[in-house]
Amino acid sequence: MKKCLIVLLLTSVALLSGCVTGRRSVSLGVPQVTPGAVDKGAIQITSVADNREFQNNPLDASVPSINGDVSTMTPEQKSKMIGRQRNGFGKAMGDIALSNNESVPQRAQALVEAALKNAVIKSQPMAPRP
Repeated sequence: MKKCLIVLLLTSVALLSGCVTGRRSVSLGVPQVTPGAVDKGAIQITSVADNREFQNNPLDASVPSINGDVSTMTPEQKSKMIGRQRNGFGKAMGDIALSNNESVPQRAQALVEAALKNAVIKSQPMAPRP
């Protein structure tokens, strides 16, 4: 009976601990900003380049990697990857990727555009006080 209780307890802990293995897909939203009336010029983002270099089993956790062999991934597959999930000891367990047809350069461009539009709105001069 005692062994059954221990097995049940260990199984419960394992199931409730939130394992990070496998690949998770997320969708990153971009905040909607209403641009203000600005006549100081224009900003144009022509291209965004993804210069990340993925490695197999890097020693540094900040180096992009995937669960598996990096050389088997196409550039399109790499552009959808965000990073790795790590457990409490820093060991890489699973991947985080963008869902659908999103890519990291597309999301980065959209976020920079939204930030610039927001900065333009906030930088509007205030009306003078009477």
